[in-house]
Amino acid sequence: MRNSVHLSYITRHLRIALWLSLLPTHALAAIGGIGNAQVDEGAFTLHLRNAYTMDEESNRLNDRWRQRLMTDYGVNDWFATGIYLQGERLQSDDAELEAIIWENRFEFTNAADHGYYSGIRLRYTWKDGDQKPDDAHIRLIIGAPIGKWDLRFNQIIGVETGQESVDGVLWDSRAQATYAYAGAHRAGLEWFGNFGNLDNAGSFDEQQHEVGPVFQGPVTENVNYEAGYRYGISERAADHTLRVFLIRRF
Repeated sequence: MRNSVHLSYITRHLRIALWLSLLPTHALAAIGGIGNAQVDEGAFTLHLRNAYTMDEESNRLNDRWRQRLMTDYGVNDWFATGIYLQGERLQSDDAELEAIIWENRFEFTNAADHGYYSGIRLRYTWKDGDQKPDDAHIRLIIGAPIGKWDLRFNQIIGVETGQESVDGVLWDSRAQATYAYAGAHRAGLEWFGNFGNLDNAGSFDEQQHEVGPVFQGPVTENVNYEAGYRYGISERAADHTLRVFLIRRF
């Protein structure tokens, strides 16, 4: 079991990460990932995510930068909690805070003991101003290492809440397959399928579906990266999405 990190140490690095998150980094915009449910008791982690999208047919998606600063703390060996700050910049507009997110993660099984990993994440998102409505969702997670391969599936079920919310269930489906190479580095493919509100999901081209390569691995002993590109295979999805994540573990 890891020792608890000192508050002053956490605060110092949180300030650094927050400052970095406000820089105009060129990265990506469908900023979500395909997560696992692993919880390490006493571990504090900072995530800095950047996303950049291009789509000449959509003012909302073209030249859009999004950033997310994420904190995560393992309360015990099966439960972790964290607060996220998410911002965006559209084309030549100023950067602005888009959302505050509270997420709680529960690990049910781990690969070492069961041969597969599983769990859930519960999330509530408060949207800022004209970004309403808010939303709440549950993410169902399952995956398994098979030799050098790792297969991972996320199913996200949610609802809108608060001002300007509409009835209906939101569905987002994600899958990833990666292969280990050069030690701890991984490369693979991933698929994101955002079906939207199932009450009026429409046709395939009215939904947001993307596929593309992903790369993961260590930068240093305590810093990891994830980088990828996704191509929109449906009309409503962004044509191109680039993303870079950095993860610092304490």
